[in-house]
Amino acid sequence: FQKGLPKEPILLAEGIPAQEPVDASFIWNEIFHQKSSEPADDDAGFNFYERHKIVTVEVGTVLGEIHPPVPGKNGVDVFGTPIKPSYTPAPIKLGENVELGSDKRTIKSTSSGQVIIQNDKISVSNVLNVTNNVDFETGNIDSTTSVCIRGNVCDLFRVQSKQHITVQGMVEAAFLQADGDISIIGGVKGRDKAFMEAQGNISAKFINSIYVEAQGTITICKEAINSVILAGDTLDIRFGSLIGGHAFALKNVRVKSLGSPAGVKTVVGVGMNPLIYQQIFELEKNMRKVKEVVEKIQTSIEPLLKHIKQLTPDQREKATELMFKSQEMQTQIDDQKKESQSLLDSLPPYSEIEIFVSGRIFPKTQIFIADRYVTIQDEIKGPAKVVLRQVQGVKELLLINQITGDVRSFISGRLEPETAAEVLNLPPKPKIKQPGAKTIA
Repeated sequence: FQKGLPKEPILLAEGIPAQEPVDASFIWNEIFHQKSSEPADDDAGFNFYERHKIVTVEVGTVLGEIHPPVPGKNGVDVFGTPIKPSYTPAPIKLGENVELGSDKRTIKSTSSGQVIIQNDKISVSNVLNVTNNVDFETGNIDSTTSVCIRGNVCDLFRVQSKQHITVQGMVEAAFLQADGDISIIGGVKGRDKAFMEAQGNISAKFINSIYVEAQGTITICKEAINSVILAGDTLDIRFGSLIGGHAFALKNVRVKSLGSPAGVKTVVGVGMNPLIYQQIFELEKNMRKVKEVVEKIQTSIEPLLKHIKQLTPDQREKATELMFKSQEMQTQIDDQKKESQSLLDSLPPYSEIEIFVSGRIFPKTQIFIADRYVTIQDEIKGPAKVVLRQVQGVKELLLINQITGDVRSFISGRLEPETAAEVLNLPPKPKIKQPGAKTIA
């Protein structure tokens, strides 16, 4: 009998394996598809700063759609016993600020914020949290909500927010823009190629070589060095020093010391924004030029008008054209006067503004209040404040000692349209420059 056995194994019985389930999956809306993580060989203009982006959305944005889970099927072994699938399919869960569409597949955001997918749950956070640095792992940040950065903002990266920005670390030569406030727990080292802009307030531990502009108050805890500072309200460095650079506030300046013992030129001003004054002076120069042209036209047509009956038709037509041109240019002058006055009205009364120094004012510090300025020649000990007052019908810059009450008058200069740009010498705002990206003002 053994001699008749087949050489190959004989299948006597066979079970049916269980069919494993398929988990639910989420497919992103195509608008969120990332660019290739690697540039093409011939793509010299690839911007690595946009290479990896955190996904942020606005209210009502379609995030994508859910592919529902597919359940598994039981199998059976050779004895007829059922075999169950090894696991239950995992569904996609909805977290905060998202909702399922009427088709039971589409997911929409109900709030602006950062899209987060974690543990098979999709949600939208009202605050964009960056747990480490803003660098090539995150790319540039552009958020409709507040941004909280636990680490640093590295060189040349851009962070923009429709609300507030908080950085718990340092800011290097980066670009920050917020419709609300900007708060830097560490300091800022801009290396003359970075800027921060806020529609609200800006605060930092220290700043060095950066362009800073805020519609509200700018607060620096320690020192501001070689920076451009433009505050729409107050500049507060009451516990620190302002050394080098240009600093202007529409209202008041509070500082411990101005300048340095080494005589570093330091420019500080209140009651003015140099950019506004430059606009005013440009308007004044234009008005003068147009007025000169109007006067020449009026001089040329005056004799013609006295003898208008003796003019030929061509001469009358020419005189009429010149009259209309003169009237148009006079209207242009009137409009520019209104614009100039509107800009002046945006500045606070000089009687309400001051520069307060609790420590020292060092030589080569240049002080501006409204359109008056003076360069300090000798060291001045505080506490003292510098104000602009009307004395016998003449505007004068005064230094008032806050302990003795002594008053000292400075011989001051006045900003003039022709020389204002040279006197102020305000550096331009740096442009955003990222390798592979277009330069942005």
